[in-house]
Amino acid sequence: MKQAGFTLIEVMISMFIMLFIVQGLAMVSLYAQRSSIYARRLTSANMLAEKELERCRNVDYDNLATLDGDESCFDGFMTPVANCAGSDAVFTRTTTVTADTPLANTSQIDVSVTWDEGLAWNARLAADGSYEAKVVSYISRY
Repeated sequence: MKQAGFTLIEVMISMFIMLFIVQGLAMVSLYAQRSSIYARRLTSANMLAEKELERCRNVDYDNLATLDGDESCFDGFMTPVANCAGSDAVFTRTTTVTADTPLANTSQIDVSVTWDEGLAWNARLAADGSYEAKVVSYISRY
């Protein structure tokens, strides 16, 4: 007499196979989500840096030194935040102006935007362990 159906061992083996497949899909999904968050933050940081460079380009060359050391903080929607130490601050933008570099009558503008993602990624990290997007430009007197 032949019975139709699956044995207990066949069911358990198929459950283990499904478990590994679902676990793999969950890991891929988690990685994709973290990559998306990082990409969004990196894009926002680059936009904040480019916006600062545009502001520097609109300042008279003789007044560029007043922008040196300028630090601003922004929330996740790139809106300025008054208190950098507050919990709303996601991005910190720092501007450094170096006069007569690399040539006389030329200033080097370094804009660095840092943020702490809270995720363990192997990315460009600043000295304090946060993520950093850095843009460098040169402005000439002439």
